[in-house]
Amino acid sequence: KHEAKERKSEHLEELATRNELDQLQAPRHTALINGFQSKHAAYSTTVRLVKRWLHCHMLSDHFEPAAIELMVAHLFAHPHPYQEPHNAMCGLIRFFLLVVTFDWDMSPLVLDVNQELREEDHLGMLLWFDAQSDTKSAAPCVILTPTDRDASIWTRDMPSRMIFTRLRFLAQQSFTQLCQRDKRTGRPGLCEWEAARRVFKSSTNAFDVLITLNPSAVHNLDEACLLYTSDAADEEDSVDFGGRR
Repeated sequence: KHEAKERKSEHLEELATRNELDQLQAPRHTALINGFQSKHAAYSTTVRLVKRWLHCHMLSDHFEPAAIELMVAHLFAHPHPYQEPHNAMCGLIRFFLLVVTFDWDMSPLVLDVNQELREEDHLGMLLWFDAQSDTKSAAPCVILTPTDRDASIWTRDMPSRMIFTRLRFLAQQSFTQLCQRDKRTGRPGLCEWEAARRVFKSSTNAFDVLITLNPSAVHNLDEACLLYTSDAADEEDSVDFGGRR
């Protein structure tokens, strides 16, 4: 009976959290993003490209869509030392840079689109983050905004630390792939579209079991992500997962 009560309590807590997200926080987030994307032309396409990349690496179920949208918004609202991305591919590369180079263990990612936060607000966020870190209850990636200053509601339940570590590894591999030097000019940067396609494929070497689908049975094959195409197992055309799955 005691275990049943605990399970019921956990279930009710999950329902309450989901209800808070759906009924209270989601409308606020939607209003923020709708206003933001109207001011930054490349924002929407960058979000779609980043989500596509996550889906191709089977990570999309491990992140709240709002968390990804806030991370991408940070690239546009706080682009220093660069200018804001002017196309989706540039935005994707900047996303990789953010994921890999930001010190997630030492500070929260603060998004202040309308410059609402004062110095004392930033200090309060840092103190809350330090308290969470001291008790080892901080999420692997903490994202705070003026409407979410002490909860990181979009990342407090997921991703797990293992999944976030995997995200950072894949982002590093993809960034390296996209920034190879041009064989002819020697300049770093995206030299051909094929190089960009490779970051949307994952190596299958990390898996113990592979299930091959009959293409004729997949009605929306043209819409399927590149991970599931027949050439996805070509190790020269994919990003290595690392480890075993």
